[in-house]
Amino acid sequence: KGVNPWNFLPSEIIRTPHSHSVPIRELKHFLSINSHHDRTKNDDALRAPLIYSGIIRALLLSPRKSKCLKRPMTGQEELTLLGHAAKFASAYHGLSKLITTPFPFPLVQKTRTILLVWLFTLPLSLVDDAGAPYEDMIMIFFVTYGFLGLEYVSIELDDPFGNDDNDFDNLGMAQRIYEDIYMTLFDNDGKEAAESLRKTVSTAM
Repeated sequence: KGVNPWNFLPSEIIRTPHSHSVPIRELKHFLSINSHHDRTKNDDALRAPLIYSGIIRALLLSPRKSKCLKRPMTGQEELTLLGHAAKFASAYHGLSKLITTPFPFPLVQKTRTILLVWLFTLPLSLVDDAGAPYEDMIMIFFVTYGFLGLEYVSIELDDPFGNDDNDFDNLGMAQRIYEDIYMTLFDNDGKEAAESLRKTVSTAM
């Protein structure tokens, strides 16, 4: 909540492995002067993962030029890692469609109206069929409770990505992933690298 995802990116990092790619700093400046409307944090949050995907691909291919690895990656290893990056982008697009695709509001109005009319007229249809009045009341109570409960469940499930109590704990899941990354860096690159990333993420958040 209130986190700008662009703050996680160093301004000089290269966005893609292409020779014509520009640093993040220049990209942000280009977007600020060529935007068609006032950009919100939500706009940045939806666009930033695509930038991250390009950065991941650039970093995976960077050892070709930098020769930073003791043993160069094979073509199969590169394809496997790039495949994981592609899965990340594909999963993001799926979530993006789920978040941004609007549900037709007239359809919502129609279904809720039909539900309310049906519930209010249900007692009239049970007058001649049921027995004692308390039997009607119990039946109507459970039917109303069940259908209205399903309606409210559908409302909660309509947008599970927010800050409500019933929404996914996105920030908590991200923090656990960060901690896993810290441990991986600590095991492979040492304490200094892990603390450097921890400081960068803490400052951005």
